Amino acid sequence: VVPYSSLHRFAAKHCGFGGGRATVRVADCAPGDLAEVDFGRLGLVPDPATGKRRLAHALIVTLGYSRHQYVHVTFAQKLPDLIAGLEDAFEFFGGVTTRVVIDNLKAAVTKADKYDPTFSRSFEEYARHRDFVIDAADKESPRNKPHVERAVPYVRKNFFKGEEWIDLAHVQREARRWCLATAGLRVHGTTRRRPLEVFEAEEKAALEPLAKERFDPPEWKRCKVHPDHTVCFGKALYTVPTRHIGKTAEVRGDSKLVRIYVNGELVKTRPRLAPGKKDIDYSDYPKEKAAYAMRDPE
Repeated sequence: VVPYSSLHRFAAKHCGFGGGRATVRVADCAPGDLAEVDFGRLGLVPDPATGKRRLAHALIVTLGYSRHQYVHVTFAQKLPDLIAGLEDAFEFFGGVTTRVVIDNLKAAVTKADKYDPTFSRSFEEYARHRDFVIDAADKESPRNKPHVERAVPYVRKNFFKGEEWIDLAHVQREARRWCLATAGLRVHGTTRRRPLEVFEAEEKAALEPLAKERFDPPEWKRCKVHPDHTVCFGKALYTVPTRHIGKTAEVRGDSKLVRIYVNGELVKTRPRLAPGKKDIDYSDYPKEKAAYAMRDPE
């Protein structure tokens, strides 16, 4: 019986164990082809809504060709935060890349797999809206997004650390200024060029223009149609026609509308209601019963 460290030294010296693997450099991407996305921890920021300091995160979007980047600051790492950060980044860059490499964020990737990952329904809808290809990095493999991986400690140390912050909006304003004045004008360690200058001269024109309006992140939920003709979505009630009672509906709700699907068929489109409200469409009830629900003297 020997310590593992002794066995390790023996195997490394005599058996070739643990030696470095030979690798090759990945070919550079074309202008406008690639954006790499990653979340990173920043630190505590005052939140006026609660009167306490909360942990802030940075969603960093780095363009693969020019290395120009955008930093979106948020208190959460949920799907609406991811989509809001990407929308702000595309507006900042003035266009959309062909491909977006994302980390295996649970809100966007429901099943991590090296060859056949499964993405959330809402994020796939967003990718179609902006017309980019989702490229999910391997689980816990920083080599799949090397351009943005090193940006996380760089943003934390060069931008966030040691500063006094008022609130999240203050951090976001300064992050945008820092991306242009500091990170964008530094000489990049690999390319030996200034990212902002390369972006303006060679990459900006290659991005796909933002042809559509800003994406409104939807929420999907499977809901049972109850005997009283209603489905409960977002703690509000919406009626559907009698023939769908007992079935399971797919409900899609964004900030404005709620769409109800049964077996792939759109059966109802209604305005989004606040929690506790009811949307009653009397035409959904059987004719012989509808009158009793209308509270009419006749």
